[in-house]
Amino acid sequence: MQNNSREEILNKIAAVRSKRIAAIDIQPSDTEEIYKPILPDSVTCFKNELETISGQCILCENEDDLFQKLKVFIQSQNIPSIYCRDSNIAEQLAKVEIPFSAD
Repeated sequence: MQNNSREEILNKIAAVRSKRIAAIDIQPSDTEEIYKPILPDSVTCFKNELETISGQCILCENEDDLFQKLKVFIQSQNIPSIYCRDSNIAEQLAKVEIPFSAD
């Protein structure tokens, strides 16, 4: 009698075990990509994702465009001055008349 109970319990465990393995067993697919393509491109995708979470992103064509847009942004935010330790960046800030301090 004890042998039958033991076998019955082991059979139940084996049945559940096979169902669990089947539930988590994932077969790799050659037809489905793991990573979805970034559309339309990585920069635009980043900008859209950032703006989705209430972030702000300003895209610039080149360094001159960057400093011009930075000036407009600083003025729109009523920022009186920014802090800059880098002498090369400070030189660019001075060219476009962005107030800054290095102290």
